[in-house]
Formats: sequence, structure tokens, C-alpha cells
Amino acid sequence: MTTAKTCEVCGSIYEPAPVPDTHLVTARTAGVSGGTGEAPECPHCRDDCEHLYSLFCGSTEGFGFCGCGSPEDAYDLVKAILGLAPFYQNWESGRSNGKMAQEVLGGHDGVWYFVLYAIDRTGLIEHGTSIGGSWLTTKGKHYLPLMQAHPWDSITAVGYPHDGEECPPSCRHWIASYDEWQRKAILEARSKDPGS
Repeated sequence: MTTAKTCEVCGSIYEPAPVPDTHLVTARTAGVSGGTGEAPECPHCRDDCEHLYSLFCGSTEGFGFCGCGSPEDAYDLVKAILGLAPFYQNWESGRSNGKMAQEVLGGHDGVWYFVLYAIDRTGLIEHGTSIGGSWLTTKGKHYLPLMQAHPWDSITAVGYPHDGEECPPSCRHWIASYDEWQRKAILEARSKDPGS
């Protein structure tokens, strides 16, 4: 008999799943970068980590991390930069949040813009006239707290969500990542081209 547990990270109450005797490689777990952390026991947190894995290791809409080098440092850097958004804030003081974020990157303009372009590509930030004044998107506002709650090792201990398939419209992460008008446009595009 199992007893319900309360997750220390998210507060969810869950029944611990039985631990399998073997680790099966599925479409969801194939390509995992071999993290040394443990997958969260809480299904809610595991789902969060799977979606973070897709965001950072996915090549279509993610950063495309391969796992070599120091991806945990890059993950922490993205988290720190997003934590300073909106970058236009305090602009008139000459000490904007964007300027502080640029200093985190060593003050080099090329590095600053390269990082912003990479983050913008994932849909976590958006901008008006200048990428240097970006702010968090709905997706960025959803994923930043997840990044703050889950260390890199927990993310690499899981694989892609939904057995490697795209998020269905019922996925809480998909719903939280887009405004209603964006969700409608994505669903319309999917219905016209089921392979997209």
C-alpha cells in the first residue's frame, strides 16, 4: 500500500509510482543527454522537466542543446537573463535591466545580441523596435518560474514530453505558453497541414 506524498517543489499531492526493474528506451527517452540527476518523483514536476527538456534540447522550437560542454551553465545564464526582463525597464536612468543583463554577459555587444537572438527564437521574449528592450512573452512568463524551480540535472534525467510528439491542445504547458489568439492560429495551421 502506498501513501500519498506532497511534492516539496510544487506542492502537488501524488501517489508514488512503482519503480520499474528496467529502464526502457522509448521515443520520449531516446536522445537524453545522460544527466546525472534524478527524475522528479512527482508527476507534475516530471511533466515540467520534460517540457523544459524539450525547450532546451529540442531543435525545432528550442535552443537545441546537445548536452556536451556545460549546458547547465547555459541554462543558468538563460534563467538569469530572463529574470531581468523586461530589459527596457529603468531605461531612462541609464541603468536599464537590459544594461544589467548585458553586464552579466561581460558587456560585449555581440554576445549580448547573440544571446537575445537565441532566446527570441524560442519565443520566450519578444520586442518592438529593438531586441535590446525585449520583454517576456506569455511563454516566457510560464517557463521562467519552472526554470527557477528545477535544476538542470532534473531536466536531463527525463526526456521529451508526450512520447516525443508535439504538445496536444490539452497540454497545460501548451495552453499556458500562448495567448488565446495564438492558440487559435496554431490549431488552424495544424488543421491545414497536419505534419506541421
